[in-house]
Amino acid sequence: MAKRPPYAVEVPSAPSTGDPQVAPEQHDHVDETSLSGADIRGKAASGVLLISLRTFAIRALGLVGNLVLARLLSPQEFGVLAFGLTLILFGQFFADAGIAAGLIRRNQPPTRHELHAILGFQLLVSSVLMLAIAAVAVPSGRSGQVATVMAASVVVSAWRAPATLLLERRLDYRALAAVEVLEGVIFVATSLIAVALGAGVWGVAGAHVVRAAAGSALMMRKSPVTVLRPTWALGVVRELLGYGLAVSARDFVVLVRLQVINLVTAAVAGLPVLGLYSLADRIMLVPWVVFGSILRVTFPAMARLVSAGEDTRSDLVRGLGLLTVSAGSLLALIAGTAPVLIPSFFGERWTPAAEALPLIALGLLLAGPVISVGNGYLYAVGDARKVLVSTTAHTVAWLVVAVPLLPSLGVRAVGAGLFAGFTVEGFMLARAIRQRTGLRCYRVTAGPLVAIVASGGIGLLVAGTLLIIRR
Repeated sequence: MAKRPPYAVEVPSAPSTGDPQVAPEQHDHVDETSLSGADIRGKAASGVLLISLRTFAIRALGLVGNLVLARLLSPQEFGVLAFGLTLILFGQFFADAGIAAGLIRRNQPPTRHELHAILGFQLLVSSVLMLAIAAVAVPSGRSGQVATVMAASVVVSAWRAPATLLLERRLDYRALAAVEVLEGVIFVATSLIAVALGAGVWGVAGAHVVRAAAGSALMMRKSPVTVLRPTWALGVVRELLGYGLAVSARDFVVLVRLQVINLVTAAVAGLPVLGLYSLADRIMLVPWVVFGSILRVTFPAMARLVSAGEDTRSDLVRGLGLLTVSAGSLLALIAGTAPVLIPSFFGERWTPAAEALPLIALGLLLAGPVISVGNGYLYAVGDARKVLVSTTAHTVAWLVVAVPLLPSLGVRAVGAGLFAGFTVEGFMLARAIRQRTGLRCYRVTAGPLVAIVASGGIGLLVAGTLLIIRR
């Protein structure tokens, strides 16, 4: 008998179909194509590219839509929409609650009973949230009423949850990316037409609901299971939430961290420093997208590899090395050229924004590959707690380092805090991976790191020389 690999995860087996107390549909597992290790790795590689392109496409659509809407709506109306978007973001987070994570990493495909339960849970939670928002926001006037209409899109989006889960398990990122881009096109087109016809901010609010309905319908059409009925199954939901909440807690900490950075920076150093950091953050868009895409794909891909009994250590080595070289080269380019490119494209007054980029880029270079690949691996083997602890430590490190420095260093303090946060998070995750696999992550990335840091340093010297010559 083959020896069980140490990285394999014990997955509870499905109950016997002979159990008379269990309904037949509880054993009706969704048909799922068996994937070899080579198939999984190939789909994961293409998935990273597809999700990255999807993100860029959606950002480009959003930019075009905002440029046009800025000419048709007032700043006050844009503020109303921003408030509604915040409600949508938090509503989607709480409605999801990470409930699908346990089924993504499980060996057996989900049953129809579990899919019905997921749909029922998300519809119930999103409906309760929408009613609570309506009760508070509608009496406040037009702004609250518009935000309530936007929040209704969260309820409509809940219908796609089972379909998205199944496509993620199949690593079918072609279908996922296609639907998400298409619903972005539908949103931009609907909102622009509605506003042009005189609907104003209500047209944009309604377009969010239209996008959610179209996206859910398209996602369900792509899914292997298209007809579902929401049910309430407390036992199923409780079991799935146990692991799901641990996964979603990490996303919540990241969401809170982003708000804390903005609020603390504005409160301690002032809005001008926050503006400089916001520009630096936007310049880092491309590497953020790359690392985010890898994190999204790595979890289901690693889960399938672990379930198949594959040796994921080699995949960790390959992922760490490739990501360090590819993303690191881009980070070195951004950090090295920012002192010249920022004033050239945005004007001299934005020059200080370049002071934060080298530290942000260095921190992301050191820890980004470990975070993106390591989080997916640890989720796949069921160790979400260490991911949460390392993410929380990142937030604490930023506060400890950045807050005392903000009054004197300004935007550089934000960069120093992010460097500290990334470093702490990366080393904690590397330690967790080493405990499970024996792999020393930073030995894998050491060679490329030295070369990339050296090239970035040379770029900064050249950029500094050019600035001196210009002055």
